[in-house]
Amino acid sequence: MDRPQTLSFRRRNLPHWMVADHPYFVTFRIKGTLPQTLVQELRVEREQLLSNNVDEEAVLHCLRKQFYKIENVLDCARGTRCYLENPQVARCVLESFAWLQKNRGWRIYAVTIMPNHVHALMRNFEGRNDSLSGDLGDLKSVTARQANKILGRSGAFWQDENFDHWCRNWEKFEAARSYINQNPVKARLVTKPEDWPYTRIEQ
Repeated sequence: MDRPQTLSFRRRNLPHWMVADHPYFVTFRIKGTLPQTLVQELRVEREQLLSNNVDEEAVLHCLRKQFYKIENVLDCARGTRCYLENPQVARCVLESFAWLQKNRGWRIYAVTIMPNHVHALMRNFEGRNDSLSGDLGDLKSVTARQANKILGRSGAFWQDENFDHWCRNWEKFEAARSYINQNPVKARLVTKPEDWPYTRIEQ
């Protein structure tokens, strides 16, 4: 995979670098699943790094460390806003990726629905990689309404911002696909990846 064309770049709490013709590893989570102390700690760490005008590799290294720290917290959570443990909700979210594939031109290489977060590896084949945030926003809006109805609750369901980064080479792509497949095992939900009913891996 060559260095791609940049389509857009913006920064909220996290950087979102949209490029052409590369797959994206995306994570989004249920709102309120991280302690505010941790959220603030990670924000300060990112701001300090960026204020020092460090290079791209240093930023990526920091984000990678933060990602794994967040993952460990999410994977260890039990019973706290784990709305995706509900089979109806999990199936609803999983099926929504088929809708993205059919209606928005995304190829879904891998996806898993964890109890409180979602991972996906995806690429747009209609030249619309820069629509990632908007298309996921539509998915989250629809599934939030459906999940709240199933659970008999109201209010915000998903955390607003996604964690997304593009796979720079084939090794990164394969590492992301393997991570998605193995995440239920890592979180001790099952002993074998194939035993988790809410994972889809393109063969």
